[in-house]
Amino acid sequence: MEETIIALAKTAILVALNEPTDFNLTSARQNFPRLNQQGAVFVTLRTIPNHKLRGCIGSLIAHRPLYKDIILNAQASALKDSRFKPLKKEELKDITIEVSLLSKPKPLEYKNREDLIKKIEPLRDGVTLTLGQHRATYLPSVWQELKDFDDFFGSLCLKAGLKKSCLNQHPKLESYQTTKYKEKKEFTFQELRKASVNGTFYPKECNKIEEQFKVFNQQFNSYKIKKTIRSIQPKALLVPHAGYIYSGFTANFAYRFLDKTSPKRIIVIGPSHHYLFKGISGSFYNRFETPCANISIDKAYLTSLSQKFSIDFQEKAHLNEHSTEVQMPFIKQYFPNTPIIELIYSDISAKSLATIMVALLKNPDNIVIISSDLSHFYPLEKAKKVDNICLSAVSQLNIKILHRGCKACGFKGIEAIILASKALNLKSKLLDYKTSADAYGKKESVVGYLSAMFY
Repeated sequence: MEETIIALAKTAILVALNEPTDFNLTSARQNFPRLNQQGAVFVTLRTIPNHKLRGCIGSLIAHRPLYKDIILNAQASALKDSRFKPLKKEELKDITIEVSLLSKPKPLEYKNREDLIKKIEPLRDGVTLTLGQHRATYLPSVWQELKDFDDFFGSLCLKAGLKKSCLNQHPKLESYQTTKYKEKKEFTFQELRKASVNGTFYPKECNKIEEQFKVFNQQFNSYKIKKTIRSIQPKALLVPHAGYIYSGFTANFAYRFLDKTSPKRIIVIGPSHHYLFKGISGSFYNRFETPCANISIDKAYLTSLSQKFSIDFQEKAHLNEHSTEVQMPFIKQYFPNTPIIELIYSDISAKSLATIMVALLKNPDNIVIISSDLSHFYPLEKAKKVDNICLSAVSQLNIKILHRGCKACGFKGIEAIILASKALNLKSKLLDYKTSADAYGKKESVVGYLSAMFY
């Protein structure tokens, strides 16, 4: 019956979009008599791969045959949900359909908040809230996004047009359960995330990159590093992303501290320099191009991550982004068989980015790379003063210091890794700091570079 219900909902949307369909409704009703009985459903549309809501309309009470409720609510979800623009036919390939069949609502009698907590079962119970003329419902699946009791009911109150604290007014509550039917559709990954700054930020030829790494490592080996520091196994690195002649040594200095780790995947997180968009975009490709052979992308993990945190795919963000790309030859050099994930952020809060980082850092199979340069185009002495604010903030894991004047193109990434480190009780260690003047000699206008580790 599941395939028939999904096919019926999809057919209804195709019909509304004036697209051809060969679904036989008469045959379906004959084979599944339940479709002819009264029923109430919610039809939910979500985008893939990020599982973002694209439309959701439904009935709380059964008042017409089930097949009609599916048809009308599917069409309304696609075309009449006031929160979204009407669905276009070209979007269908990236949309999944969910049909939730509702049980008969039952009154929820409760004395107070504590009593209600005992009577509600998250993920099983959907809830309808009514207070005067105000009414709203959340399906059981909403508990996946709003796991906390107060967050769930506070949001439900707001949805009903009431204050977040409306539970204090003892509104009428009803609970119901759902049987969910979900369309099974896989997102198609693009073949290759092409390199775009090879030949400018770093060499196009593998042998020339290896020559640079050889020089970097000779310089690294000349440093006298305490054994206690050298034995640290970082969970995350903060590294710069300028051309290798400027910041390559500083970045390599940090990557060398990963030599005692064996990650199953490496997640590279950097800011978008050329394309503004909401949120964060994942590298939904099969492989990432580098001069020393391509790197596999952990598609399964990225898909899971995207559904949990609504990570989008903004292709334009990945076309020319160097903040993440320049890290890939380092990864290929030191972890030749380890898959990666590229995450590029744009208009997103540091708190939201930190939430993702916490989840990544909790997984012992992960290493996280945070990409950021520091101040841009100040005279050398002023650049050092400004950069010292960033260095102090990272060293002390102090957000207040960071906001006293740190200038960095990956400022949100730095703020997020500090927040995540505090949440997980991680420590930080500064590794190297330089400016472009160290390589170029020009002191009138410089860029700052920092590497650090979190463990």
